[in-house]
Amino acid sequence: MTKHLFFTLIYLFLFSFQLFGQKPIAVERVSHLELDLKRISSRTFSIDLSSEDILSLSAEAEGTVNLKLTDPNGNVIYQGIIKSKKLEWQKTVYDSGIFILEVQSAAVLLNTKVALQITVVKPDFIYGYPLMDSFAVLAANRSKKVMVDGEFEIMHNIPKTYTYSVEKGDTLIFSLNPITKNTPRIEIQNELGEMLLAAFSTSKDKYVEIPILKSGSYGVTLISDAFLPKRNYIRVEKISPKRYTKKVVETKEEAAITDKPEALYDTIPEIYLDTIYFLGAQRDIIHRSELNLSFKFEQPESIIKWLIFYGSGIEFLQAVDQYAALLQGEPMAAGATNILTAYGLGFMKKLPTTAGGQVSFTPSTAILNQLKHPLQKNYASIMGGKGDHALKIENKSRSAGQQVLVQVVIIRRVSLQE
Repeated sequence: MTKHLFFTLIYLFLFSFQLFGQKPIAVERVSHLELDLKRISSRTFSIDLSSEDILSLSAEAEGTVNLKLTDPNGNVIYQGIIKSKKLEWQKTVYDSGIFILEVQSAAVLLNTKVALQITVVKPDFIYGYPLMDSFAVLAANRSKKVMVDGEFEIMHNIPKTYTYSVEKGDTLIFSLNPITKNTPRIEIQNELGEMLLAAFSTSKDKYVEIPILKSGSYGVTLISDAFLPKRNYIRVEKISPKRYTKKVVETKEEAAITDKPEALYDTIPEIYLDTIYFLGAQRDIIHRSELNLSFKFEQPESIIKWLIFYGSGIEFLQAVDQYAALLQGEPMAAGATNILTAYGLGFMKKLPTTAGGQVSFTPSTAILNQLKHPLQKNYASIMGGKGDHALKIENKSRSAGQQVLVQVVIIRRVSLQE
């Protein structure tokens, strides 16, 4: 009996190594923002949250400052004052989408400096693919890539911008070291409008690690207030975790017969963008009413095709949520974590349509030529990953803000390890 139990435990121990995948983990992202607010002025910051995320705010100021937090539905869920003592606030949110934090100076004579810390905790964060069965295979090993490494000179009021494409689960490491006196001002922001770092000029080295909570484009902007040119040393690295996919048991011949080339064993989907943007009305002086998205992919030669899907309006967003609720079982196991991926892999027969309303979408030529017509005008499939593509979105309403969803998925062929 003991001998059988021993071999049973050994079997379970060995079998557990076949259960490749990634379990949910808790991930924390902290954004340190140094602000210099002009008298009677305000700044707004986007915070992209999902239900059950934990949001914490910590702030100090030299004068009186008002803080206001608005949820994706436009409801004010927090109002606070920073005055003479540090402000601390924390809440578990139950809505998903873009939250807006407004920081307003109440000073009437002088500028107000504010030190603000925004902490987002995702208790059940999954990057890549969730835990799967023994058919899961390793798609990419853990890697470390140097994006830029070298010296540069920056001139007065001529910003330098570095833009990087990263995936959910990556870590972006940024360091800046002054060679001649002080560093420039630093801002690191993603395409959702989330400010991940805002730092004043300093004589000290600057170093920050940023966990990537959503795939997309991240920009590093450096601005010099000094009248003489300044030299600095910059280094940006990207650390990517192991990523898994599920090996599909179809052969290439079987896939050709079923007319589903994306189901080949060496093909995986990647979510490039899955974001809800808020566009202000034409009269809104705080929120932008126009957005220009550009799409240029890394390693375009490995991309079989890429898909884009977009729309606006309450009914459209509700329909997207209803479709997303169906992503259980086989679609999720195959990597279909949003509805565009599920549609591209053949698990869904259609996508929600959008009337557009007050929002206009102007795609670049390659996207426009592939838009489904006449029933599906908000979805396109473009073969290959080369070229520069764009989508211009504009809210033409003069009085009402609008929420816009954009999803982009890459179908990439990779060399999988058995």
